[in-house]
Amino acid sequence: VDAHVSLTVYDVLGRDVQTLVNDVVPAGYHQVRFDASALSTGVYFAHFVASDLFGHIRLSKTTKLALVR
Repeated sequence: VDAHVSLTVYDVLGRDVQTLVNDVVPAGYHQVRFDASALSTGVYFAHFVASDLFGHIRLSKTTKLALVR
């Protein structure tokens, strides 16, 4: 189903580094490119939230990312 999707990358201090998606997305498979060229080596977190069109959260997931140069 269509959902409002938010995908944001945070640093280890919880600061918003980059918002990759914050919009209503149609049902289906999607890909997002993340340009980390301006970031330094370290640990980051990607936080994904999908909610229905009434604002009820249906899925929330946080994934740890390790950026190594």
